[in-house]
Amino acid sequence: VTIKNIERELICPACKELFTHPLILPCQHSICHKCVKELLLMLDDSFNDVGSDNSNQSSPRLRLPSPSMDKIDRISRPGWKRNSLTPRTTTFPCPGCEHDVDLGERGINGLFRNFTLETIVERYRQAARAATAIMCDLCKPPPQESTKSCMDCSASYCNECFKIYHPWGTVKAQHEYVGPTTNFRPKILMCPEHETERINMYCELCRRPVCHLCKLGGNHSNHRVTTMSSAYKTLKEKLSKDIDYLIGKESQVKSQISELNLLMKETE
Repeated sequence: VTIKNIERELICPACKELFTHPLILPCQHSICHKCVKELLLMLDDSFNDVGSDNSNQSSPRLRLPSPSMDKIDRISRPGWKRNSLTPRTTTFPCPGCEHDVDLGERGINGLFRNFTLETIVERYRQAARAATAIMCDLCKPPPQESTKSCMDCSASYCNECFKIYHPWGTVKAQHEYVGPTTNFRPKILMCPEHETERINMYCELCRRPVCHLCKLGGNHSNHRVTTMSSAYKTLKEKLSKDIDYLIGKESQVKSQISELNLLMKETE
């Protein structure tokens, strides 16, 4: 709340954004460096438009275009002067107090930069970033700012913690991770044939998950289906049995390999 109250004092009255390289005007108000340039260029263009309107009253008044970067560079360059037909203006209304401000012969070059305000704005930016930062869930106090979030673990990590808890060569290294976030939505599998439908059945004949549209009028209408939870439990049990079988045969296979190696040596 305190930071938000300070923010209104750090907003440029011209662009309504945080100050960028603020300059101090003769009326003691501050304004962004780029905003002063744009105001002067718009006033010059307005002066030229008035002259063209007087010569052709039937022509509609066009909206003032935004000044190009090359025009901004020229107007701020020391020694730059317009010709006599398009006089350079140095007076404009201050966006803060609306009083006319005359920059004199030096123009923008005669204004001083508000370094104190610039420092305060930069510290405010840092404080605002820290207030909205997502911190690491696994760091020891004090926690570091997180750099990524794991969608499978539903946690945020700094670089060091992510390397520790997701080491290369492990299953966790294959987890899906995104930028720092607090929105850990559960993964939802969508049907490849009906992109707007969620997968909620398992076809036992095709051995693949399907949606209700696939069963009602699709390629799986005459196939036997079961629920995803039931299919998951059945397939998990089968996979566990297959793994146990392979582990049980490991010693037998190793002994057979040893016997084959001995036979090879005897044959040689």
